[in-house]
Amino acid sequence: MSAKAAAKPAAKGPEPPRRAPTQERARKKVDAILAACGRVLAAEGYEGATTSAIAKAAGVPVGTLYEYFPNREAIFSAFLENTVEQVIEAVARVSPAQMGKSPSEAVGNLIAVAVHAVSRYRGEMRALLSRIPGALELPALQQLQGGIAEIARALSWLDPETAESKDFERKLYILTNTIFGFFIRLATGPEPPMKPGEITRELTSLVLRYLEVEE
Repeated sequence: MSAKAAAKPAAKGPEPPRRAPTQERARKKVDAILAACGRVLAAEGYEGATTSAIAKAAGVPVGTLYEYFPNREAIFSAFLENTVEQVIEAVARVSPAQMGKSPSEAVGNLIAVAVHAVSRYRGEMRALLSRIPGALELPALQQLQGGIAEIARALSWLDPETAESKDFERKLYILTNTIFGFFIRLATGPEPPMKPGEITRELTSLVLRYLEVEE
């Protein structure tokens, strides 16, 4: 963290949910609220995603929404966390099936799933991350970065000799942050000038060349 950043007061994080849903009916209400949050963000943007608009889209009274979330910032935080979990789980589901495949095919499959998952929530994440102060420090995005690190580390099976080299940890650090930065840009930046398949091919090539793994 730079001295300039350190001098700024820490951004106030969102308040935690008022109560966690413990019954199936309550969980369905929370799921409906989070799904509605995504729809409203995509359609109306940050300013239009009020608690009233989210409650209406979810088909619940505003009072019901406040039973679970103290304010819209808490809804946004829960939505981000839920979205990140879905991205990580999507990649994790296909990871075991990559064992035994060629490096280019295995890495390409993982990246393709990640690109699709992030692109799916692009509008919602752009509306949020461009407006929330200190967004990159939110627990949800720290979780995303950690998930990318775990996936990158799992690539060691592609080339055991590379994984045993003393530079592997350093390369993982650079690779994790590079990919994290790319996906944040994909989620929040303008429409990319490349199709998803082209993005997947370029990222796959970048990963394999950097790790010095033969395709």
